[in-house]
Amino acid sequence: MERLIKEYAELLNSDKAATEKFWALDKRIRADRKSIGVRANEESGSKLKNILTELIIEYVISVDDLQNFSEELRESTSRWIQTYSSNLE
Repeated sequence: MERLIKEYAELLNSDKAATEKFWALDKRIRADRKSIGVRANEESGSKLKNILTELIIEYVISVDDLQNFSEELRESTSRWIQTYSSNLE
């Protein structure tokens, strides 16, 4: 999120016209809201497994990044990934 805020600030501090900056920022925020990283900050803890699974499927993180989570969560996430992978075949 910090990276996004810095990028938004750069856009707002550019030499473009105010209306151009406004609409560019609006477009950018709408697109960023769809990314899993942004959505993960808005979701409740009960959806953590789904978020982690999606992050792994999108290659944002790897299964190895879950080492510090509970064994139950790691196993459950692995099952979701296997289910997702088998549905693609």
